[in-house]
Amino acid sequence: MQLQKSIALFVIVTSACSVCGCSSTGPVEQASVSDSAVPGSAVQGSADSASSETSSSSSSSSSSLPSSSSATVLSASTSHETPRIAKVASPSGAMPLYVAIYLNPRDLLKYVGQYRREPNNQVAFFHSAQYSLGYRQYTAAEKLANDALKAHPDWASPYFILAKVSESQLDDLQSLKYLQMALEASPHWLDAASAYADKLNACEKFADCVAVCTKTLGYCRGLPSDLGVTLMMRKLRFIKAQALYNLKDFGAAAKEMEMDLAQEDNQIKLRLLADCYAKNKQWAKALAIVDRLCRETPTDYNFHFLRAEIYVATNQTQKAIAELTTCLKLKRFQVKNIGLGAMKVLEERDALLLRAEMYEKVGNQKLAAKDRAVLKQASVSSFQEAAFRSNP
Repeated sequence: MQLQKSIALFVIVTSACSVCGCSSTGPVEQASVSDSAVPGSAVQGSADSASSETSSSSSSSSSSLPSSSSATVLSASTSHETPRIAKVASPSGAMPLYVAIYLNPRDLLKYVGQYRREPNNQVAFFHSAQYSLGYRQYTAAEKLANDALKAHPDWASPYFILAKVSESQLDDLQSLKYLQMALEASPHWLDAASAYADKLNACEKFADCVAVCTKTLGYCRGLPSDLGVTLMMRKLRFIKAQALYNLKDFGAAAKEMEMDLAQEDNQIKLRLLADCYAKNKQWAKALAIVDRLCRETPTDYNFHFLRAEIYVATNQTQKAIAELTTCLKLKRFQVKNIGLGAMKVLEERDALLLRAEMYEKVGNQKLAAKDRAVLKQASVSSFQEAAFRSNP
């Protein structure tokens, strides 16, 4: 989860250790990497303008942003373990603080030509490689990244591209390693830090993910507030909340999500928050969000099933039965023409079993037995169909 016009989201690039987005230099200082600036991006392309901006901004922001000589950044351990803190200077191959993200890969085509003309321009390389990734030309993107590393072994962005190539090959551990290398080369790259945290979640390294997000968010809070910082912090809080949820710390996960609740319109995030409330037995809060989700998307099975679970937990049996009946109708509609015929009924297993329990609770044994009979017959039929289709 195509726009005709490009939509550029400014995402912060921070010096996060492979485990954290914690960074040393401030946004202006990072922007002074002149060979990685591209016209039209959030970072100005002139070294002179960037350096003058640095001198004018450093005095006003020195209280909140550490200097490069004493900057504390998060450095990744080679084994992807808990992050350690190290003091390092910003490497020459670092990416700029802000990089524009284009939702339409066609808008990246101009950077392909620009990189050919300017082979020392790292951001032009990055967008050029993103163009190949956007059209799933993974071999081309991989070759471009490897060639860039040969010419510029200190660059960070080729490792990010290689991580995306590995991700396309379903090799999450290798992708994780490349993201770590990107962060070692550019400790202030928030984009890479968030990608690393997200990949830690995918590799079920939830505690490490929480550590990454916590440190990165701490760094973001020291930056001047703007749209890029705000979007990055919202993304990191969601990644952190997912990790906390998997660690079964539902209260802490909900707390992270609540910070953006007033501005949140993403149904996936709202569903996670509602689920956290439900797991924490905060039924009123959970129901308020689920009611909103069901109003906005009345055909979504998962939203209705979560509302049914809340009704069950709060002893609203008749409402639960009605909601589960709605779930079964929606599920049949969704899978009616997909896959094996009997398998569609098995996908309704949870709703059927829960509705049978509710029927028994109100004393309707006949309907409860009917739901269980349907499920039993579906199990037998699905096995027979699967066995038939597996034979040549």
